[in-house]
Amino acid sequence: MIHETPAGKGVVYPVVSRRSSGLSLGVNLFPQAKACNFDCPYCEVPPGISGPAFSLDALASELEAFFNKEYPSAWPSYSLKDICFSGNGEPTLSPYLFPALELCAQSRRSYPEIAGKSALVLITNATGFGAWANLQREKGFPSGPSWIQADRLCTRQ
Repeated sequence: MIHETPAGKGVVYPVVSRRSSGLSLGVNLFPQAKACNFDCPYCEVPPGISGPAFSLDALASELEAFFNKEYPSAWPSYSLKDICFSGNGEPTLSPYLFPALELCAQSRRSYPEIAGKSALVLITNATGFGAWANLQREKGFPSGPSWIQADRLCTRQ
């Protein structure tokens, strides 16, 4: 497995999440560096992290490894509640958001016994939410939960 932590080097990382009340599979669209348009004082992603650049091939490979190897060996007693776009920055800033969503939706179809009932979740600061909603409509992508983190202490960079 490539993943270490949400602020580590991987693209895919499993966590037992209070938010989802179970196992959540995180997708990090910015493994190479923090990419956010806010500078929140509570952010757990440190500045100066570095890892390989995001690629759809890496996402596909890590999803396959998770579903074929890691889940059966390390997580079989957990049901996968969601596949969550979060990680090292604001997901709506990534040009890979929709292709990555499509890959994750395909994984849900390919592994229905593990991921068939899992939601696709977007954790966002909502600054790109209008563009997200427009793209969702244009692409005909089914809507799923969006967790909006809003805090008056956050400032734009």
